[in-house]
Order: sequence, then structure tokens, then C-alpha cells
Amino acid sequence: MGKRAGEEKTQEEEAMEASSAFSAPREVEVERERKRKTKNGAEQLDEEEEALDFEDPYEDEYDEEDRLAAQMKAGASSDSDAESEVEDEGDDEQGKEEEKVVTRAWRPGIDTLAEGEELDFDPSAYEMLHRATMEWSCLSFDILREPHGALRTKPPHTAYVVGGTQAETSKGNRLFIMKWSDLHKTNQDARDSDDESSDESDDEGSDEDPKLDFRIIAHQGTVNRVRCCPQMNRLVATWSDLGEVNVWDIDKQVKRLDDPGAAGPPPTPHQPPKFTYKDHGVEGYALDWNPVHTGKMLSGDVEGCVCLWEPQEGGWAVSKIMHASKKKKKAAPVRFSGVSEGASVEETQWKLGGSGAGDVFATASNDGGIRIYDTRSSTAGPALALLHAHTSDVNALRWSPVHHDLLLSGDEDGCVKVWDERYGEVPLVVMQWHKKPITSVDWHPTDEATFATSSLDDSVALWDMSVEIDEDAEERDRGAKQMEAEKNDDKMPEQLMFVHMGQEHISEIKFHPQIPGVVISTACDGFNFFKTCNI
Repeated sequence: MGKRAGEEKTQEEEAMEASSAFSAPREVEVERERKRKTKNGAEQLDEEEEALDFEDPYEDEYDEEDRLAAQMKAGASSDSDAESEVEDEGDDEQGKEEEKVVTRAWRPGIDTLAEGEELDFDPSAYEMLHRATMEWSCLSFDILREPHGALRTKPPHTAYVVGGTQAETSKGNRLFIMKWSDLHKTNQDARDSDDESSDESDDEGSDEDPKLDFRIIAHQGTVNRVRCCPQMNRLVATWSDLGEVNVWDIDKQVKRLDDPGAAGPPPTPHQPPKFTYKDHGVEGYALDWNPVHTGKMLSGDVEGCVCLWEPQEGGWAVSKIMHASKKKKKAAPVRFSGVSEGASVEETQWKLGGSGAGDVFATASNDGGIRIYDTRSSTAGPALALLHAHTSDVNALRWSPVHHDLLLSGDEDGCVKVWDERYGEVPLVVMQWHKKPITSVDWHPTDEATFATSSLDDSVALWDMSVEIDEDAEERDRGAKQMEAEKNDDKMPEQLMFVHMGQEHISEIKFHPQIPGVVISTACDGFNFFKTCNI
């Protein structure tokens, strides 16, 4: 094995050598080589943790994060706070002659690449695009709200993100508490426009390299879901594939990110959870904090059980409020009738505002149903049961933060629907465009008509459902479009604003609640942080 990071080098030398965990993987073979090295480095980490004894009581905490940063660099050194410089995605080589190429939109699942062809993105389509590669991919993440203000439009931007890994071994999993900073625009035209209207200090700042700082907490089992408490976002809940739901206090980690030079030992990576609930007995994915009542939460598992978490002194009182039909005779009585026999609760979310906010919640299940419950009700059944909302598994669900009665859902067949709680079983919008299962959906935080969807077709789509199809224009153009339609059986929907690609197996997406238009996505090859030119 190679020498441990920092064994013969000062922290200053290591910091000078540290390179980006944020990257723009332009060469496929380079990226594959990095992944091979990262995997081997993770195995080395486990061996060193077991084989070495440290005299300094805090040394293992420093060294573990140092080694982890080295692995993310694929062998390079890093400092104790794991600060990594970021490579801007939109900076092109100066002096390179531009080639004239024909640019057209790529349609996932429809278009195919000829031999020797490869996909590339158009930098002018993005206001900013940054990428981050972690030691192990994060299946789920959430965004910490921070005190830099809401509706921040002027770069550079800062974002705090908590992600949970899916490592090769159970003991190799971690929570990453990350601070992404100095995130500038990567579109040169946008930069030039900003330069004309900004002062000299702003111009100087635009040349700074973005940075990624992080702290870690060891986590038992793959992290299926991560959710941050909106009122106390230093509380983070995680669903483990070991059948446990944990609540963590990450206050020390966030403070160390904001003040890396603080005196005293760093927070330990081996911090125990604040609270653990094991009675689900099986793994799950559904998890959501209440937006109104601080500390209240829901968790749902793959056997159709939903638990209500209510805060109390020293922890939480957790009660099972819903079972799948097959468990009704076996289990203790529950408050609500649940999903159909053998069904899994894939997603749950409290209503964010309007009538019933904090009391009404929705569930999505793999029996194709969406059910809406009211915890104030004395009846066992759901307030609204869309038993045949979809013809396949409902994988994703999200209430609108602006138009509070709207509910967005996506299924295994790639279909996306928008529902109005007040109008029952007829969807307002149906988007059948993705060719593979929907993995995540999210609403724009301030625009009631805009939402995002991600799919296993390796795309993130941005939609504007306010766009209305001009039927008269369609009739006039029908003849002219007939031949084109025969060539392209699946044309782009009118409401489709943007298709983002470049990631593999995208598992979750979120609009940043405080930076309008910015989308963060996670996939097996890392994070993307981007803002398109048309939002």
C-alpha cells in the first residue's frame, strides 16, 4: 500500500496539491481510471482502519478524512478539512479554433449514436454547470437551508448539501456534509454580461475557483434516503437498507465547515446517531419531516408500513399508523387503512401549505396508487384515494410549494402526472415522454408551473405546464409535419423546456430552495449543480 496522506508533507503542501472533487469528466477513460483507483482506495481505507493504532486520541478523525480526501483525488494529498478546488465546466481552452458543427437536441431512448460519435453539451445552454465526484455515489441527498438569504440571484453561490452513500460494504458507508462555495457562472457570455454591469471587485471574484469542503459521519448500511428538518436543519434523518431510521445532529460538522481553523479537535466521523428506530424491520425509502410541526416526521417501508414520529423529551415517540392489507389480521390495530396487499410505500410527503398543511400527507405505492390522509380525521380511510393513479409503480411524489393543492407524481413507465387534490381522479397534466422509470420529481420553489423530473434514461427534464398547445396552429401545420412525424415517432412535447444529460443512473433531483432556477442532481457518477439559460 502507498504511504498515508500527510505522512511526509505539510498541510500547506497537501493543499497546494489537492485537486477537484468537482470535475468535468471530458475523457471517459480518465474517469474510468479514477473510479478504479477510488474503489481500490476505499478497500485500503478499511484495512488501515483495522490495522493501525493511533496514540493521539484525535488522530484517527483527522487521518480518516485525510485518507478519504486522498481517495477522492485518486491518490493525491488533501488537507484535514478536505478542501478541494473545483474545475469550471464552461471554460474552454483559449486560442483553440472553434469547429462548425451541427447542433441538435438529443432525445433519450429515441436517438442512437453512430460508431465514433459521442454526446457533448452546448455550454451556451447553461448559465452554470459544475460537477462533483464523491468516493462512493450518493443515492439520496438533501439541501440545508442556510443564513445567506432567500432568492439569491447574484453569484458566486454557496450551497450546503448532505448526501448518503451506497458503498460496496455496509461499514464503508458515510454521510457527507458538504459546503460548495464560489460557484460562479460558467457560461462565458453570461460572465461577460455580468462583467459589464459589475464593479472591479466582482470581476476579480469571478476568476476564483469553486471549492468543495466536507465532513463525514460513518453510517451503517446503504443510505436509501436523506432528509433535513426544515425548522432545525442540523437534524438529518436517514433510511438505512438495514431496516433502521436514524436521526443525526450535524451541527458540529457544519460549524467546522464554516470555521475550518477553529480551535479544538474536529468532530468525530464515528459519531453515533441521536436516535435510532429499528421496528420497521425492513428497509424503506419514504421519509419526510413535517413542514409545520417541528420534529414531526413520517417513515414508510417496502412492506407498506408507515410510522408517525412525534418529538418528545429525549427523542421521539414512534407509532405505526398504517399497514399493508396483508398485515391487518397479524399486526396491532393501526389508525389508517393502508396500501393493497404486498405493496410497498415508495414515497410519502406532508402537504407544504394551504388547507391541511402539516396535517395532510400523501403516499405513493407500487400498486399504482396515490393516497391522501388527514391526521385530524377520525376515519380510517384516506381522504382521497387515487387507486389507479398510474398503471405501474408510483416511484416519486411531491406537493407543490406554491400552488399547495397540486401534486406531482412519476411512475415506472416514465409517465409524469399533475393532480389537483380538489378535483379527484382526473389528472390536470400527463407527460409521457421519458422512456424509462421516473426516479425523482420536484417543483420549482417559486414558479407554480415549472417542475423537474429525472429518469433512468439518464436525463433530467425541465417542464413548464403553463405552455398551451395551439390547436389551430397544429391543424395548419399537420400536413407539413406529417412526414417529419413519420421519421420521428416521438417528438418533443411543447411543455418540455430543457433536457440535461451527462450522468448515469440519476436517482434524485432537487431545485435549490434559496437559489432560483438552480437544480442539483445525484447519480452513480456524482453530483451536478446547474442552472439553465431559460429558467
